[in-house]
Amino acid sequence: MLELVSHNYWWPGISHYVASYMAGCDTCNHCKSFLTQKVGKLMPNQIPSRHWEVISIDTIGELLESKGYNAILVVVDRLSKCIHAMPTVTTIDSAGVVHLFLEHVWRHHRLPEVVISDRGSAFVSNFSRELAALLDI
Repeated sequence: MLELVSHNYWWPGISHYVASYMAGCDTCNHCKSFLTQKVGKLMPNQIPSRHWEVISIDTIGELLESKGYNAILVVVDRLSKCIHAMPTVTTIDSAGVVHLFLEHVWRHHRLPEVVISDRGSAFVSNFSRELAALLDI
């Protein structure tokens, strides 16, 4: 940016002024690329060998409220792509997801070996811990 400005203008302290302007510019901060951060290799998810061995859990919401629900909890089998969709609320935590999972999915299928969620590793950890506690494992 300094190079572009210095083609047409010059004054004492121009480099400091341009650097401070760019540090405070909202657009510059949103579009800035950081070359020092290394991007790791993408690792594909494992291909399951049997149905309901690897599942993914996701919440679709915020939807219009209907009968007290404003979201849908979706559990998908990664091998067959079969789904279970359950009405829920957007404020559901991992304990609530476990109760819905036990009521709608676990009773039809066995316990999964891998759970994938876009809510993060803390959610998956809490989900697994709650599920093990409720099943007395």
